[in-house]
Amino acid sequence: MAYQSTTVLGPIILSGTLEGSERTSGQVTHFNVWDSRLTTSTSLTPTRIREIRNDATVQLARQAVVSPIIHTPWNYNPTKDAPAGAVDEIVAIFEPLRDWLLQNAVYGALDFGWAPFEIIYVPKDGRVTITRFKQLLQDFTSILVYVNSGEFAGFANEPISIGGVANNVIIPLPYAINFNLAVEGTDWYGQSVSSVLDTICTRWNDVDKSANRYDKKIAGASWVVYYPVGETMVSGSLTANDKIAKDILTHLEASGGVAVPDEIQEWLDDSVDRELKGKWRIELISAPNSSQSDFVDRQKYLDTLKIRAFGIPERSILEGQFGTKAEAEVHADIALSSIDTKHRLICDQINERAIRPLLRMNYGEKYENSVSIAPAPLVDAQFQTVKEIYRLLVQSPQIIAKEVQNIDVQALRDSMGIPSVPDADNDYSDIQEANELKQKQLNDQNLGKKQNDDPKDGE
Repeated sequence: MAYQSTTVLGPIILSGTLEGSERTSGQVTHFNVWDSRLTTSTSLTPTRIREIRNDATVQLARQAVVSPIIHTPWNYNPTKDAPAGAVDEIVAIFEPLRDWLLQNAVYGALDFGWAPFEIIYVPKDGRVTITRFKQLLQDFTSILVYVNSGEFAGFANEPISIGGVANNVIIPLPYAINFNLAVEGTDWYGQSVSSVLDTICTRWNDVDKSANRYDKKIAGASWVVYYPVGETMVSGSLTANDKIAKDILTHLEASGGVAVPDEIQEWLDDSVDRELKGKWRIELISAPNSSQSDFVDRQKYLDTLKIRAFGIPERSILEGQFGTKAEAEVHADIALSSIDTKHRLICDQINERAIRPLLRMNYGEKYENSVSIAPAPLVDAQFQTVKEIYRLLVQSPQIIAKEVQNIDVQALRDSMGIPSVPDADNDYSDIQEANELKQKQLNDQNLGKKQNDDPKDGE
């Protein structure tokens, strides 16, 4: 049964204008009633999703996705006709908000499949600015769509308040922004990683419970006292052998024990067994624990599946046991590419739902596409190339002397995070002049050599 939050606003019916040649209605496989609230197809409740994300391996994978995204800066790209000051305005608004926005947007999209936010606009100095992105809880938020097209139209936020007053409101465009990473048709709830992890985590817990039961079963060892049926003279009086056996067990320092009456079996052929039966003896019985490794291997495999659910090859963050270093580097590159894809999708949605409406409010519809954001390239190989160039520059300046005049060395130092002395002389023009002079001398020498090698006229 699909999970549906409680609704208190009553029926909501929104209809939009079909764009251009569009004729089709919403493309979803689940409908509720003729209402703009988009129903969900998942049976996972928010409570179950939060249980899944409490798994230690899931937590590691979530952080492995978010951390590179936060540490990758944004490039602010203006068009040629961008209004003066538009880029600075966008930077001033989004740079203080980007880290928390990215973290909450990515976590929400991974856990629930979608992450709803209310955009808070505030007038300031005759202009409109964004002060924050207010995260909404999926528990009592529904996505609204236009009933005739299925396009995203905002949210219905209907919280349940106990002992207070709750504002049940419709959040229309452009005050609503929804983040998702995998959408089928017009199902703006997207696909959550939790829907993949649900079965995996359940299986992992089942293995863990079985391992715990096995541990309790084999924990420690048991003393077994075999005694003959009958009585034995103890301290001058006849005492039942079972009572003697129990007294022996109470004095044994062990994890547990049992007393077993051992009747002589006349049908035994083996004289040794016949002699042992009916005699007093004590044994320590323990169970082998070789089967424990089977549980560990099973759980490791399920942990691997958890990591893969996030689009990350397991060798990029889990301990490697097989393969080569080159293979591990390939896994890391695949992980970075997957994370970079998620970052770009998030930036596209910020451009569409936040930056363009803001530019339209402040500069008009003509300039709504004049500034956009995009993540800086998240390619480790490119960074390695930069480091290698700088290493060669420091160690072997003769090799790349000709390239110095084409390289902004200070920018190279900044990209590497190498500290510089304040007010230091960063003018490399003297090096460039020396390189040009040396190159001119080499050219003159080559020209003179060529003239000497040419045959003289008339010979």
